Amino acid sequence: MVTTEMNQPTPLKATKSNYKDIYGLAQSVINNMGGAHALLQRKDVSYELTQHHIATGKKDISIEKYIFGENYSSGDYYLHNWKVFPTIKDPIHQFSHEGEAHLIIKDKLIVNNIQLEETLQTRVDNLFEFSFPFQITDSKFILENMGKRKVNNISYNLIKLSFKPDYVPENHSVFILYINPRTHLIDQYLFSKPQEGLLEPRILVKLNYKELNNIMFPVKREFYQADSKGNIISELVEVHSYSNLQFDNGFQLIN
Repeated sequence: MVTTEMNQPTPLKATKSNYKDIYGLAQSVINNMGGAHALLQRKDVSYELTQHHIATGKKDISIEKYIFGENYSSGDYYLHNWKVFPTIKDPIHQFSHEGEAHLIIKDKLIVNNIQLEETLQTRVDNLFEFSFPFQITDSKFILENMGKRKVNNISYNLIKLSFKPDYVPENHSVFILYINPRTHLIDQYLFSKPQEGLLEPRILVKLNYKELNNIMFPVKREFYQADSKGNIISELVEVHSYSNLQFDNGFQLIN
């Protein structure tokens, strides 16, 4: 399991002279999104997350709250008929702090270990996806230069990102980031899901950005199946949408 920690980053200093270096290129992405400290400086965030499976129309919709420096993540699900406990009809409140998960259904604290493991994975996945682009120079990652690949007349710089073995020993996802040479933003990325048997990066995610509080934030992620060269080979599979983002809410470490 991957844990996501929003600790104070120690990024490389990126200048024009070192953009050719792969870590300098990665730092330029973070700089153009608002900087390495963009999220930590805003302390916390709340937003509505909609995860929509296109073929079935099923959705999970939650109000997410994160406290960045405390590794705290919570989600209030008022609709969850896809991945998050679809057989349970009641609203769900879940939260995690420092790797410990809690699940509340109808004001009852759930102690079922299997459900708590699912809850922790959901909390980890949601926070990781939210903060991922701001952490690509973090010390837990290995970055590799994968050259260039042309998509829709844009010659993208490719970065392969994987976890260091001492952080995630096995069965970790690998990412291929497509860096736009003009905007220095991640327009799309491929990733693998070895825990589900997908060993190669064959899921393509397209990002749509919006400027919020001087942060360029991906407010929509569109998921497709892809071949080994990153070409889309399916219809749109799922969409993750982020709305009503509000920073600096003054959240405290309570349920």
